[in-house]
Amino acid sequence: MDAHAHLGVFVFEGVRTRRSAGMRRARTASGATKTKVLGALSLDGAMTAGDVAKATGLGHGTVSTTLSKLAKTGEVIKAERGYRLPAQSEPAVPQGGSTEA
Repeated sequence: MDAHAHLGVFVFEGVRTRRSAGMRRARTASGATKTKVLGALSLDGAMTAGDVAKATGLGHGTVSTTLSKLAKTGEVIKAERGYRLPAQSEPAVPQGGSTEA
């Protein structure tokens, strides 16, 4: 054990870091972050990463990274302000291009 571990100071490859007791967030289970983010967006439309973080209790950085990944896969889309879920399937337009009968 490192001589300074009792002080919350850890040395990794020559870099000293400090971790305050009780300040570390618990890790979210795999897939749970995505589920929480998509759930928040489904309830409130377009939201910023900060809005989603407040609504879910997740860290801002975690939410921001998750939203970026979801945008790349098309599971969310960028809105005028923040992100939103893609629109539900729109009514099909007949081949002639007109909705009138």
